Amino acid sequence: MKPIAKLIAVGALTTTALVSTSFAVAAQGDGQRDCEMRGKGGHHGMGYHHGKRGHHGGEVRKMLRGLDLTAEQKTQIKALIEAAHTDKPARDTADFEAKMAAHQALMNNPNFDEAAARQMINERQAAHADRALARMKLQHDIIQLLTDEQKAKLEARHDKRMARFQAHHGE
Repeated sequence: MKPIAKLIAVGALTTTALVSTSFAVAAQGDGQRDCEMRGKGGHHGMGYHHGKRGHHGGEVRKMLRGLDLTAEQKTQIKALIEAAHTDKPARDTADFEAKMAAHQALMNNPNFDEAAARQMINERQAAHADRALARMKLQHDIIQLLTDEQKAKLEARHDKRMARFQAHHGE
């Protein structure tokens, strides 16, 4: 191979390697942007979990789909959802950071502190139970606003969904 051809081949390979590396780095993202995105809903973006749709909004909309709600029912349901959101404690960034620091300290400690780990788990489970209880109460309050016909329709959909689940899971 002629020297000039070798030089061109090496240059082409080097360019390809550099471009490929830059694409790989860009695809992985930089640490700063990843941290910023975590504050905005993580890789799902704003609307996925806690944005406009929120947890209650998506569940409630799905539950009430096709029930032909009256305007008064819609207003009452909206008021219940808003009340549930105002009852929710504000997210405390300092508390979250303290919990993460305690978790990291537990992981970095050469000796595993089972009591501290159990305490962290119990606190997390208690918070989860409180959220589940609030969600169930909201659903109960909404169902109490429905007419008997709407409740029957909701029950029929639930039975159909359970039958599909049992058929799929072999129960």
